[in-house]
Amino acid sequence: MYVYGKHPVISVLKNPERKYRRLYVTDNCLVFLQEELADKWGGIEDSLEVIPLPPKKIDNILRINTYTKGEVTHQGCLLEADALKQVELSQEILDSNLIVILDKITDPHNVGAIIRSAAAFGAAAVVTDERNSPPESAAILKTSAGCFEFLPYIRVPSLTNAIKSLKENDFELVALDGHTDENLSDYNPQNKKIALIVGSEGKGISPHVRRECDKIIKININNSVESLNASVATSLALYHLNTLS
Repeated sequence: MYVYGKHPVISVLKNPERKYRRLYVTDNCLVFLQEELADKWGGIEDSLEVIPLPPKKIDNILRINTYTKGEVTHQGCLLEADALKQVELSQEILDSNLIVILDKITDPHNVGAIIRSAAAFGAAAVVTDERNSPPESAAILKTSAGCFEFLPYIRVPSLTNAIKSLKENDFELVALDGHTDENLSDYNPQNKKIALIVGSEGKGISPHVRRECDKIIKININNSVESLNASVATSLALYHLNTLS
């Protein structure tokens, strides 16, 4: 896979779990990366082929290999690396106090932004159904601003079974949905362990997931706006939960 952008590339190069092969980089960006990774650059360079290129040639490689259309801000660096190994819903994660669950959110930019917010507000993982979610990609890594490297993104075979495990481990399941009466601002958790469920902007929470929820809450917005972007709604909810802890 390919990773682009200074912060995602730095995060991948810092991650000991990653394997990487080639770095296509402008002269200016190479100096920047060497300065940012000064204490690790020697070891990194031993296992990395560095290929200096002008920006337009990096553009071409990115478009050909990722089928990207339009302008992409690679910031002068494009890294060829292996995807991370799939992470499981471990007992360590089940022992945490905050998890985010994505229900059929398929846009990689939304997923990346949600991973970034989840990391910022102390969630232990982002969990989703592998059949209705994007796999690891350059877009997710870019929008997560490097948080993908340390916050588990767990794509499970069955979201129903994952929810069952969360309930067995005393999580309170709270879903965001515009079609309910209870407001986020009035929500006071009954449990210290919370799983925040976020559905797609179009269909919202799936019926089978909705039935498992302990609470369904909405974010009050102006009537002239139909809904919030899923990643924005997640950030607001996580901020509110954070203020209560």
